[in-house]
Amino acid sequence: MRNTVYTDTEPRTKRGPKVLRPFEQQRSNEPEAEAGDAGKSVVFHEVHGENVQLDKEKKVARRVKSYCKSVVFSSRPIEPGEVVLLHLTECCEDWSGSIRVGFTTHNPVSLKASLPTSAYPNLMNVPGNWVKPVDDDHAKQDAYIHFYVTEAGEVLYGSNGKDETELLTGIDTSGPLWALIDVYGRTLAIEIFDEGAINSSSDEVKETPLTTDLSSTLRPDSLPWPLCRRGDPCTRPICTGNNKACTDLAGDDKWTHLAYHKILGPNTRLDPGDSQVAERCELGKRKAFAFLSRPLATNELLQVKVEGWEEALPGSLSFGMTTCDPSSLSGKTGELPDNLDNLLDREEYWVFQKALNCALNDQLVFVTRDDGQVEYSRNGGPFSTILHVDGAENLFAFFDIAGRVTRLRLRMRTMPLCFIRLFKAVNTLMNLAYRIAC
Repeated sequence: MRNTVYTDTEPRTKRGPKVLRPFEQQRSNEPEAEAGDAGKSVVFHEVHGENVQLDKEKKVARRVKSYCKSVVFSSRPIEPGEVVLLHLTECCEDWSGSIRVGFTTHNPVSLKASLPTSAYPNLMNVPGNWVKPVDDDHAKQDAYIHFYVTEAGEVLYGSNGKDETELLTGIDTSGPLWALIDVYGRTLAIEIFDEGAINSSSDEVKETPLTTDLSSTLRPDSLPWPLCRRGDPCTRPICTGNNKACTDLAGDDKWTHLAYHKILGPNTRLDPGDSQVAERCELGKRKAFAFLSRPLATNELLQVKVEGWEEALPGSLSFGMTTCDPSSLSGKTGELPDNLDNLLDREEYWVFQKALNCALNDQLVFVTRDDGQVEYSRNGGPFSTILHVDGAENLFAFFDIAGRVTRLRLRMRTMPLCFIRLFKAVNTLMNLAYRIAC
């Protein structure tokens, strides 16, 4: 296999205590989370606002009156990097404001006696609680809202698998954190999803023969959007082979973390307070390589954010892929070249794009398609091809933090929504349903 390098225009290759109010209780005095909680399915906690009704399975929370007193919690603590996925099943335009999401260090049992009228700003002003409204544009009828907290204490959220945005910072991740949600304003009812159940559902759909009756196979309550019926207007998008948005949703079978590999270039270090950030040690030197800890799968999205910038320096960030397992470089990273082009002389396969067009705070997304095209998007813009690789190889992505780019944040999760596997599984059936129904 030939190593290749790509410049900015053309890609190139080679291989007796005081009694405290519940909100003021110290964490040490609160009921502890059970040891086995982490393996349990996530539903809503039995402690909730007085205007909330839960269904029998505690998966649906509905506000039955007014616009407030509708705070709900996750049934167990949420781990850093674990996604909370909500489906906004009912909305009403008669109210103002929308769903609020966040986290609390307080066991919901300790809050039972004094839940406030609303989470924001009431709970937000109490230590140990972090909550904020979701943008109204994202909180629409039938929207899927996901959010999670990183090890660094940053809460990220998005809707319908896109638009991942920083919502909150400064969350204390040293102890248990329960998801905190306020079914507020225009949001009337929400359903919480469990990842395991969604993966099982997608398996059932994927194994269903195409001769099966579609109306019984594609249950509207199990799909990300309602199935079009004959005679009804088809207003929801259907995935087609040429639909880029749909192929962008194709992903790995399970939720997986992304992290930088512990083996770094000699001029690279991880931020001591945040292992998701790699930075160049000495701005005037090269060899600031940062590898991912595992190979990327086909159609798996890799997202990074440019967090450090030095305008006076020439050049920019480079991105590439290699068959070289970073572990094999232990004690040998000094052998990596100053000049990226010299990677082509190594035994392994190396391919890279030099001097990517980016700026401070840019969000960059990379994905390898089934045909081996490696595509790149900047700040939600259209994808463009920057590399071609052999998809049969296990390839580690890497960055050369060079030029004006000095710090690079790696998003913890490859995909922001855990029903992408379901999207992929029902794609063929949905196209067939569209042709039959419309």
